[in-house]
Amino acid sequence: MNADKNLYFKCSMYYMRKYFGLREIILLSLLLGIGLALFFTAKVFFILILFGVCLLVIGIAFLLFVWTSVSGFKVDFERLGIVKKVLKFGDEAIEVVSVDKYGKQLYKETHFYDKIDKVAIKKDVIYIYAQVSVFYYVTADSLSDEDRKKLVDLLHEKIQSQDTFKIKKTYRIYPKKKKITLEPDKDNVDKK
Repeated sequence: MNADKNLYFKCSMYYMRKYFGLREIILLSLLLGIGLALFFTAKVFFILILFGVCLLVIGIAFLLFVWTSVSGFKVDFERLGIVKKVLKFGDEAIEVVSVDKYGKQLYKETHFYDKIDKVAIKKDVIYIYAQVSVFYYVTADSLSDEDRKKLVDLLHEKIQSQDTFKIKKTYRIYPKKKKITLEPDKDNVDKK
């Protein structure tokens, strides 16, 4: 993975889909539609104000996201003098070695497959999101066709989730609460 400002920016912006996707666009459209309907029928403009506030917050968040993407490259590569990161795909984890312009290894990171947040396989690049703000890209021209196929197969094998190679969703499962009754609980009654 060579230091490439454009690829770094594209990889970072692709991750934004986790926070702003089709669902959010539909909800904003519904909010606008309801706001316009209420404004024209009852002259109520409160919903339109809420729509404007939502757009303002989304705009600020988008600008912050772009700013962190641009400044992230400076922090991750330029400041440390890193010219490339070498990704080694092992049996249990991805090992990433950062290399400076003299070929010296600066530091090494290990990301276990079960902790990987997202993998996006596109035609010309593979994006690997290890965690928030830690991502890598593997371009198609850096691999042969056979190696790319092996890598894709390895990622499919090691990273198994319901939403295969999409943004992971977090499901909260809370323990089922027992109903309150006047009868004693059969499981907790001492049997003598």
